[in-house]
Amino acid sequence: GKQQRRGEESSRLAGKIQMELSQEGFSPLAAILEPDSDLSEEDEEKEALLQEADEAMEKLAEFEHASQALLAELNSLEAEYEIERRCREQAEAYAAQMNRENKQLKRISAVLLPMLSHLPGDFASLGNEDETPGDPAPDVVCQYLEQIKDLQAKVSRLLCEKKELATQVKELQGHVQHLQEQAT
Repeated sequence: GKQQRRGEESSRLAGKIQMELSQEGFSPLAAILEPDSDLSEEDEEKEALLQEADEAMEKLAEFEHASQALLAELNSLEAEYEIERRCREQAEAYAAQMNRENKQLKRISAVLLPMLSHLPGDFASLGNEDETPGDPAPDVVCQYLEQIKDLQAKVSRLLCEKKELATQVKELQGHVQHLQEQAT
């Protein structure tokens, strides 16, 4: 791409020089035969501008590559954030369901507790065994909330970086356009 562009620029530059020389009465053969003829200042300036434009294009390509990588990471983080948001919603729905079931079981217990004294001994002792399974739900919810906060901070940071890179890309594109206008 760069070599082709450089070749096209060189061809255009050679064509312009040839036209200028022919207008001033010089033939292309005479210019070739004169070994002492140096590039004019204008040609050197154009070459310098072309080199500067190439460097700016390289920087622009680097920034575009960095922007693409940043956008890919941002998309990945957004997808991860969406998954975690859905997990949080499901955890909240599960917690609400467990709360309703717990209230319902408490009501049933309150109704059955007075009847417990009327049951034979074996049945009464069944209800006194402590079966308290660990309740991991609050820990999981807290963990998800922490992850969500971390992801939100990361997304905010990446959005700021994206804005900065977009600004730099626009500046470089303007610089390249300015250099190309100067070269022509």
